Amino acid sequence: MARKEQRRGTEIRKIAGSLSPPGPDYRLTEQSPDEP
Repeated sequence: MARKEQRRGTEIRKIAGSLSPPGPDYRLTEQSPDEP
């Protein structure tokens, strides 16, 4: 079951990475979105 949860987390991370680039910009984008 733990493996299934890990796989789900990886998928969510991949989607989040596609929406916003990983790194310090990720938090800045959430605080003050420069792009629409």
